[in-house]
Amino acid sequence: MNPEMILLLVIISAVEVAQSSVPTRSRSETCLCSGKPLKIIKATRIQAVTIFAKSVLCLRVEILVTDRKTGKKLCLDPNAKQGKKILQKLRKSA
Repeated sequence: MNPEMILLLVIISAVEVAQSSVPTRSRSETCLCSGKPLKIIKATRIQAVTIFAKSVLCLRVEILVTDRKTGKKLCLDPNAKQGKKILQKLRKSA
């Protein structure tokens, strides 16, 4: 083999190794809520509620609540009883 061919094979091998070490991004990684969402949070602790509909970036409905005490954004399960009530109220007011 000539030196150019060897160099080309080395470069192709290096690119393949580099690409295989890059983690692939799944659709769930683009969602705001990762992990297990809360089933319930005391209403008095909720400062604000933000609802994100299904989209191309995230294939599920997400409910983010801001905790009045800590200011942290927490994920609430839209399939839990409290999450369903919040979604119902939103639909009625729209």
